[in-house]
Amino acid sequence: MTNFFIVVGYGALFISTLLLVRVGIHAVRKFNK
Repeated sequence: MTNFFIVVGYGALFISTLLLVRVGIHAVRKFNK
């Protein structure tokens, strides 16, 4: 059961990081124009 929570934690971390990177890239592109 603990392994499941570890996987979910890493998954949430990965998704949030991906979203942050996408938002950051979008902000940089908007700022550069």
